[in-house]
Amino acid sequence: MLEDFYSSSKTLDSIVQVEYDRLTVKERAAQLIMDATSEAAAAGLPFARAEKLVADSLIGGLLFLKGKKDLFQQQIKKLDSISLPGHKTQLVYSCDCEPTLFHKKLIGALPVKAASDLKELEEVQHAAEAIASSIKMMGIQINFAPVADLALNKAVINNRSFGNNPADIMQKSIAFVKSTQTQQVVSCVKHFPGHGAVAGDTHKGQVYIDGALTELETFRLVISRSAPVMVMVGHMTVRNNPFYGTKGMPCSVSSIIIKKLLKTELGYQGIVVTDAMRMSALDRTPEADWKAIEAGADLVLMPRNARLLNSRIVNAFSGNAELGKQLEASVKKMLRLKFCLGNIK
Repeated sequence: MLEDFYSSSKTLDSIVQVEYDRLTVKERAAQLIMDATSEAAAAGLPFARAEKLVADSLIGGLLFLKGKKDLFQQQIKKLDSISLPGHKTQLVYSCDCEPTLFHKKLIGALPVKAASDLKELEEVQHAAEAIASSIKMMGIQINFAPVADLALNKAVINNRSFGNNPADIMQKSIAFVKSTQTQQVVSCVKHFPGHGAVAGDTHKGQVYIDGALTELETFRLVISRSAPVMVMVGHMTVRNNPFYGTKGMPCSVSSIIIKKLLKTELGYQGIVVTDAMRMSALDRTPEADWKAIEAGADLVLMPRNARLLNSRIVNAFSGNAELGKQLEASVKKMLRLKFCLGNIK
C-alpha cells in the first residue's frame, strides 16, 4: 500500500534489496529515468519511440502527455507485456492531470473544475478523488499535481494554481495530496521552490527568482503536512540570494536547491523529480540530464537523451563511490514506490 512508502519496515527494505540485486546495472539506471509519449505530432514523442526505450530497458516509467484516454490505456497494456522481461519490476506510468489540464491531457476524460475555481476544500478533495479514480482505472499511478505555486505568473501558472493566498494554496494543496494518495495514486507537489511569483515561462526560456524564495514557506508546509511521495523541482534560476543562489543554473540541476534545501534543510525523504528536461530553460545548460542526477534528483523526467543518460548512470555506479551510494539510494526509492504500488510482483 502507498502509505507504507514512508514506513520503517525491515521487511520492505529486504524486498527492495532483493529486487535491487536482481536487476542489471542498466536496469537499475532505468529506474531513474521517465520518458514520455504524446499523440500530438508536434511533441515529437511517438509511441513507437517509447516502445523501443522500454524494450531496451532504458527507462523505468513513462509520462502520457496528451492523447485519447482509451488509446493510452491500450498502450499501457502493450508496454506492460514488454517491461523488463525476466524480472518482476514493471513500469510506472504518470500524467500531468492537474484539475485545470485534466480533460485536455486525457481526451475523453470527464472534466473537473479548474484549480482556480475550486473554492472549498471539499471541492478540492472531490476533484482529486475523481481524477485519481479515473487515471487509476487506466493503469496510471502518478499524477504530477497539485500546483502549489501562486497564480501571479500569468504566463504559465495562472488558473492552474489555487490562487494568490498562500494559506489557501497550502490548505488546498494538502487536501489534494491526501485525497489523491488515499486512492493509491502518487501525488507530486510542484514546482519547487516556486514558479508563481516570477515573470516568464520555463517552457520558453530561462526564468529568474530574483532575491528571496517568497513561495518557499508554502512548499515547506505542504510537504511537511501532507507527505507527498513526490516533489517536482522547477527550472527557475535563483539569483541575488546569498543562501540559495544557483550560480546561473536552473533549480532542477542545482545541488543547492535539491540536496541542501529540499533534502537536507527541509528533510524531504520522498522522490525528487525534475520538471520536463526538454524545456527551453535548460537550453544553455550542457549535459542537463546528467547534471540533474549529480544534483540529487531521484527521477529525471523527459530527458533530452534517455539512452545517453542511462549510459552515464551505469558508468557512475562503478566510478565515484559517494555518487554510487546516492544512485543506489535513488534506485531503491523507486523500487520501494513500485512495490508499494504493486508493480513488483
